[in-house]
Amino acid sequence: MYVGARNKSLNSSTSSIVRQINPKNFEISLDQATDRVLFKENYFNRWHAYLTDVHGTTNNLNTYRAGPDFMYVSVPKDSVFPVKVTLYEVNSIEWASYLVSLLTLISLVSYGLWSAVQARLRFLVEKLKREQQKKEEQMERT
Repeated sequence: MYVGARNKSLNSSTSSIVRQINPKNFEISLDQATDRVLFKENYFNRWHAYLTDVHGTTNNLNTYRAGPDFMYVSVPKDSVFPVKVTLYEVNSIEWASYLVSLLTLISLVSYGLWSAVQARLRFLVEKLKREQQKKEEQMERT
């Protein structure tokens, strides 16, 4: 990852902390002024970048293709540093697939529990029938 300085030259004192939360979610903490961040990550139009400043204000940032396997995020010049740039990609198809997976899991667990309850109920019904038959047999003998 390349962090550019406001004066358009690389500032070696600009420190950044990069944290990859998962394969689709990056967080970069910048403590000095910069106007760009270059990611060595494939660009897709579904990537979204957000900037959170020290006051907790979150702004959308533009992401651009910067060549093969690179993505460019511009940081607004009026940003109050330190800032966090969060980059992630989640689309509606992924949310729908998460929902389908959750519903499937709930269905499977419910089916398993219901099967266990049915088996227990059958056992109890059979036990009651046997006890009733024993009582009837004892009454016939007497």
